[in-house]
Amino acid sequence: AFEASVEGAYYAKQMQFLRNKERIGEVPWDPRFVVNTFWDLGMNDKMTVWFHQRVAGVNRLIDYYENQDQGFDHYAAVLAEKGYNYGAHYMPHDVNVRDLSAEGGKSRKQIAEQLGIKPIRKVKKPRNQEEIMERIEITRGFLMTCQIDETTCKKGIEALDAYRKEWDTKLGGYKKTALHNWASHAADALRTGATGYREMVMNTQSELEPEVVEAS
Repeated sequence: AFEASVEGAYYAKQMQFLRNKERIGEVPWDPRFVVNTFWDLGMNDKMTVWFHQRVAGVNRLIDYYENQDQGFDHYAAVLAEKGYNYGAHYMPHDVNVRDLSAEGGKSRKQIAEQLGIKPIRKVKKPRNQEEIMERIEITRGFLMTCQIDETTCKKGIEALDAYRKEWDTKLGGYKKTALHNWASHAADALRTGATGYREMVMNTQSELEPEVVEAS
């Protein structure tokens, strides 16, 4: 197990908490509950997908997949092969980008939906660095409610451990921005999912964040 997170890692405390509580281990798929997917959409780099279930108040990350230079037809086949009963698919704002090579210049969202990846919930683009940090905080809170399968999510776990701030060699300190490297894609996918799922839950007044009722 990765016992010492990378210096400057955004999720070091949360990942250590999960390890201390033995919440990174065997986390089986429960077929009674739907599986949501959290995506980062790569163009010329990796595309990543987390597989999530909400079971008895716990967020389970039961599976993870990544690949490169593949279209949505490949990912649709992967999702079908896994045999999960899917809920919603949370994707970043660039799912609306049009693929000029596709017939009629269809958007990536349209292509994915035609292949059976639906419904897609588009998560808005963060407007600035401050909003990115707000979403990282949301993801930190989300991770504290998680169990993660150490086998099927091995690559995703490694990425969460390694996702860190960028170092400024001139100033000798960390920048406010994240280092964009191999770990960014899995971390961005989880941030997209955590943000979108939280927003959906709040809109539907689910048990994820119950409202406090003040005594009259």
